[in-house]
Amino acid sequence: EESALDNYLRSNPMIDWPQAFDGKGWESSAAMVYAVDALPSSVVIDGDGIIRAINPRGQKLIDSVLGLLNKPGQPTLSLKIQGQPPFFQ
Repeated sequence: EESALDNYLRSNPMIDWPQAFDGKGWESSAAMVYAVDALPSSVVIDGDGIIRAINPRGQKLIDSVLGLLNKPGQPTLSLKIQGQPPFFQ
């Protein structure tokens, strides 16, 4: 239900990335386009709207995002996971 999502996001301000909700669940066009078949799901999309990774986990997720953020001629960003939090496995 959309109001439940709105309430959850209001009570969790650290979730500041875009959320999609159309009420169609697994039949949603976004779920079909981005191959969402489980939750949570993640899609890494570059600045041109091109899908660069679907459901990367752990270090692969970090590397996918850093690969898009790092620009030639600028300091390189890096991050390594120490240990394996359950949500990265």
